[in-house]
Amino acid sequence: MRNPENMEVFELTSNIISTGQILGMKQRNVIEGGIMTYIAIRIIGNIPFIFKVKVVLWILVSIALMIFNIRGIKGCALTEILIAEIRFRKNKRELHLRGPEYVKEKKSSYGSNYSEKSIAEEVIDWGRGHLDRFLKENSEK
Repeated sequence: MRNPENMEVFELTSNIISTGQILGMKQRNVIEGGIMTYIAIRIIGNIPFIFKVKVVLWILVSIALMIFNIRGIKGCALTEILIAEIRFRKNKRELHLRGPEYVKEKKSSYGSNYSEKSIAEEVIDWGRGHLDRFLKENSEK
């Protein structure tokens, strides 16, 4: 038998037992998992299935939700991720290298100013302009 005189006493340091955890899992994740599982069970309970199907769905969904919530996404709780996403979308902004009042003129590949017309349409318009001018000049005489 053991002799109490030969027993050694070890003191536990403060970092062995971490606070804010339940069985080594984050307290927040466990509570969120419980709440989400309860909501899912209530929703499944309102669906008109036979009792055996409800029980199977309760078991499958509750286990999956609890594992997913306890694990989290990259160590973060699901509500943390949701709140961060909402804040990101709310505060999203577009940054420019220059101020928004600066508008760069579009250029075509030929170095001239950009236009919505094709080269053929520009040539036709140029020809019409010259023809109209020629007709005005010569018709008055």
